[in-house]
Amino acid sequence: MIFLSACQQTWEPQKSYQDLLQDAKNLLNADKIDSAQIIIDQLLDLKTDDFEVIFLKGLSQQISQDYSAAIQSYTKAAELDSSSANLYFNRGFCFFELAQKDRFYSDMQKAADLDTNFEFQLQVSQAIRNSLSEEEIRSLEGFTDSISRNEAGEKHGPWSSYYPQGSLYAEGEYTNGFKTGLEKHFYESGQLHIEKSYQKGILEGPYRSYHENGQIATKAWYKKGKLGGKHQTWYASGKKQSEEFYKKGEPEGQQTFWFESSKIKMQKSYQNGLLQGESKIWSNKHNAYLIAVYDQGKLLENKIFQD
Repeated sequence: MIFLSACQQTWEPQKSYQDLLQDAKNLLNADKIDSAQIIIDQLLDLKTDDFEVIFLKGLSQQISQDYSAAIQSYTKAAELDSSSANLYFNRGFCFFELAQKDRFYSDMQKAADLDTNFEFQLQVSQAIRNSLSEEEIRSLEGFTDSISRNEAGEKHGPWSSYYPQGSLYAEGEYTNGFKTGLEKHFYESGQLHIEKSYQKGILEGPYRSYHENGQIATKAWYKKGKLGGKHQTWYASGKKQSEEFYKKGEPEGQQTFWFESSKIKMQKSYQNGLLQGESKIWSNKHNAYLIAVYDQGKLLENKIFQD
């Protein structure tokens, strides 16, 4: 402890680079953006080519809604290390905020290529579909649409969409801006992929999907846009994969899943959309299984048994 004039100050040992980096992360997590940016700039004075710090700078700028600056920082970070899926995911949203939808889509695809984790893939897919219309996605993928409109400018009448090489991708119909009737989707080979029906833009009635070899993949039923009744799936080999039941979009009753060998993979039961009672999960070789007991979605007991 030392004294300067009449002011008493306590001097702490100088923090290390890693301590400052952790401080910056903690401040960002606490939404103290201005303070975080000060430390980030200090770190960049010490080391100008640290990928993690430049990424954090881009993140702080994105949170501050300075999207152009964030893009510059993310791009600089990508020049140092182009393997970060999160970088492209974040930069993509900056492009979207600047109405650059083509670059948003490109970055999202790049992110998905870099991280094949199922949950991340789902996150990317949801981000794209929440941000772009079906028509915009098809256009960015090189698809072309043929559709007519009524006097009010609404989609009306038969429509079709084509793969980049020209074969039919999908066909259906609109009535005054809403999808109506049967809609079909096809593989590039021409094989039927999906059949589904709409009433005033909402899924209604039978839903069928097929593997590219022609084998049935899914049978389901929709009521007012929600799954209802029996939902079944099959492997491309024709072996049954699952049998589930739904009520107003929520799982209800016993659900059964099979390995492609036809051995049971999992059985579970739902009540009012929540896991209820005993669930069983088997290993692929059927030499071990897990039993879990639920009450209104809460796990009460969990045991593994070995044969």
